[in-house]
Amino acid sequence: MKITCDPKNVRVSANGNRLATASITLDNAFVVRGLSVMNGSKGIFVNMPSQKGVDAEGNTKYFDTAFPLSKELRAELSNVVIGAYQQKLAELQNSASQRDSEPPEQDEDYSNEMF
Repeated sequence: MKITCDPKNVRVSANGNRLATASITLDNAFVVRGLSVMNGSKGIFVNMPSQKGVDAEGNTKYFDTAFPLSKELRAELSNVVIGAYQQKLAELQNSASQRDSEPPEQDEDYSNEMF
């Protein structure tokens, strides 16, 4: 199975422990939206899309709506999403450094004008 995650489908947002949200494409045929890149105590990890619901005891919980069935697939999916997230961060840093290095724009040249 080919899993892809284009950095343009990663939305960086510093919202608590959530670093970003992402979408993946499976075999160029199926899209899964709503994956979250999270910052945990053991490092960065990927949360699957989830929905709020009630368990058998009546407690409110979040249930994954899409999830891999094997450890290997989960690891591959995580690697792809985290890689796209890191690419997106690099792109944002490059564009920010380019903006910082450009001289400020001036509407008109007032250098010879006396006040």
